[in-house]
Amino acid sequence: MRQSKLGRLIALCSATLGGSGLALAVGPDVIVGDLYGVDNFGAVGGIRAYAVATESCNIGTVDLLWESWNNRHPVIGQNMYRLKNGRFEHIGQSWLKHAFTALTLELCGGPCNGHGGSVLGVGCSDPYSASLNGQQSRLGPRSEVNATTGEYPYPYGIGWNQSGDAIYKRLQCYQTDLANSGALYFVEGQYVTEDDAASFNKDNNASYRRVTISSSTYNVTMQGTTQRMKPAIQAWYDNGGGVGIPDNNVKLAKMNDEDGGTFWLAYKVSDLGGGWYHYEYAVQNLNSHLSGGSFSVPVQEGTQVANMEFHAPFYHSGEPYDNTAWTVPTGIENGALTWTSPQTYAENPNSNALRWGTLYNFRFDANRAPENGMISLGLFRPATNSTLTRLASVPSVTCGPDLDGDGAVGLADLSIMLTYFGGPGGPAEGDLDGNGIVDLADLSSLLELYGGSCP
Repeated sequence: MRQSKLGRLIALCSATLGGSGLALAVGPDVIVGDLYGVDNFGAVGGIRAYAVATESCNIGTVDLLWESWNNRHPVIGQNMYRLKNGRFEHIGQSWLKHAFTALTLELCGGPCNGHGGSVLGVGCSDPYSASLNGQQSRLGPRSEVNATTGEYPYPYGIGWNQSGDAIYKRLQCYQTDLANSGALYFVEGQYVTEDDAASFNKDNNASYRRVTISSSTYNVTMQGTTQRMKPAIQAWYDNGGGVGIPDNNVKLAKMNDEDGGTFWLAYKVSDLGGGWYHYEYAVQNLNSHLSGGSFSVPVQEGTQVANMEFHAPFYHSGEPYDNTAWTVPTGIENGALTWTSPQTYAENPNSNALRWGTLYNFRFDANRAPENGMISLGLFRPATNSTLTRLASVPSVTCGPDLDGDGAVGLADLSIMLTYFGGPGGPAEGDLDGNGIVDLADLSSLLELYGGSCP
């Protein structure tokens, strides 16, 4: 289902109003109101399993469908993340809990309209304990869910009504990634369901909370409060300077594909001294079914680069997706460093792609200082607009803000700068000197306004 321009406008308005904590979203709107506990199910082969307790709220204006034995109920994903040495990484993910009945509590302030059972009523909340969210027979695969539309088959085809060992289907993490000295940890819950998505309210369905992990038992303890309607990637900024201390050097940006799926980009550049800088990028696919298949950063030819790396969580318990790591660049090619999925969609639809509900990392060092440039996220599934771009900090390019990476600054860069920075109006949009046309004189004016120069 592709969102119309009107639908995207409604989504933008809903997200803006919903972000205030007010029940102003049109239609049903499920959010994670609280993450209130984590169960530890033990370890198998160095992998430990958890489940996170979630309480949902309907902050919308219409009851949310919650029908047990069909595909008209939410599915619930659980994730764990680690912030360590300036790197925010996704270290574990679960299969999806299929919801089965809704209660009529009022966690998010209510008032609850009293509708429950096969719906989550307006103003109502519904808790699922960690033991319920870890109940293996009710956990279904992520691979069968389209998180952009909220659609999925029921009964699901993989692992239907099946249980297994202690870690099967549950939130799995390598024990070596847990209880690391100096690290901060976070859990995340995310609800996906069709009527919420159809009302363009899917972008506020994830919330995160900080936790601590025992170095002896690996038990998890909740800390602080649940950060409602914030995907976990925002924890990097919120806690990058320490617990509850924002890191203003971490920048966040949102990207949307043509179907209305959402990615979040976060990045940070650190001065290593001696003329070298570390570039750290994270991309969280919140709900894009099209998924990510490549990530590219423009870098001027002749720049020295080192320590190119990639990080991703692993799929498990029979999900069909390949866990082969993305191809890491060995050097600059065609004016960029580019990471790619092991295979294209045409070659293997189950190749390792940046699927919904996951976060991937891309990093390197370079001997050039940062400036504004356009990173590119290539989509994995076929799409008319197969590449998403976003302004971010990149190693300095050939000539001032060469945002399109063609080795020169021209009118195309002026268009990009206007898109992301805005600009004064005139007889024509971007006519900064008021002569009735947009030309290189306006580019010169824009460079003076926002910095950057060209020989």
